[in-house]
Amino acid sequence: MKREIKNSFSMQKEIKVIILIFVLGSCLGIFSKYLDFYQASLPTLLHLFDQLFDFHNYLGTFGPWLMVALIISIYAPSPRSAAYRVFIFFFGMVLSYYLYCYYICGFYSLSYIMIWVCFTILSPLLGYICWFSLGKDILSFLISSLIMSVFFNLTFSYGCFYLDVKSWLNVLLFFIVLLMLHKGLKEDLLMILLGIGIGILSKSVLPIYFW
Repeated sequence: MKREIKNSFSMQKEIKVIILIFVLGSCLGIFSKYLDFYQASLPTLLHLFDQLFDFHNYLGTFGPWLMVALIISIYAPSPRSAAYRVFIFFFGMVLSYYLYCYYICGFYSLSYIMIWVCFTILSPLLGYICWFSLGKDILSFLISSLIMSVFFNLTFSYGCFYLDVKSWLNVLLFFIVLLMLHKGLKEDLLMILLGIGIGILSKSVLPIYFW
């Protein structure tokens, strides 16, 4: 069964949601750069947390941002709403991050900017597609498997004779994503196996990847 589109939300409510998503993205972008730039002089508790989880480097990876974007996408009332909500989130995050770099830190990496700008441009399409993952048809199952493949590659380093965890925080994200996409015990197992297969294939075939 395909996922049904909800048309009961008002324009006024949607504007409020968009503003909140933009503020969320902006705050997270600033916090990410603040944590990275002031890592040696952070407040005591935040410094301990950063040392324990290497959080400033973790926020420089795709995992946490894709997780937030996925939540925004799949809980939107429609695929169109998911598309522009995800775009607004990344726009706010990237804009605030690099304004902070330029005006507070006094430097920025142009190549790193372009990676996130390109990703932001693509984010509406990805958000639109991910919205359908909560459906009950075969297309939704395939989309969910693709999502699991992305988080599998973000979570694990692997080769012919080894398997290692990149970050235990990403392990947590992997299982949270699985819970969000839950379709049933049998379906979840098949989704994980297919996701792993797609992840391994994509890593060996694609010339560029961001794992």
